[in-house]
Amino acid sequence: MSDKISFTNLTKKQIKTADFERIYKKLLLGWDLSVVFADTTFMKNLNKKYRNKNKVANVLSFLLDKRRGEIFLNIDEKKLSYLFTHACLHLLGYSHKTQKNAKIMEQKEKEMVQ
Repeated sequence: MSDKISFTNLTKKQIKTADFERIYKKLLLGWDLSVVFADTTFMKNLNKKYRNKNKVANVLSFLLDKRRGEIFLNIDEKKLSYLFTHACLHLLGYSHKTQKNAKIMEQKEKEMVQ
């Protein structure tokens, strides 16, 4: 079992990773996680390719294997820590398809970014 988080920045913007590392340790410790920071064009292309949606995504998460995932974050979005938490919860199986599940997920997100 791996236990690491790695970051790839496909943009020229500076990124501080401390908040992402803190959230990772709370939610996905023991996972092999890749986090990619990308621009809006990249995020739109990725969203179209994998979700068949022709619009810019703010965050996308992909479960690659048991306890291994990849998260793509749109660098131009505000509250990247919140979006990162949202993606981590999706990797853990959380969903917001029903109102009840959406409230549970929202509460978890608030707990993590405080």
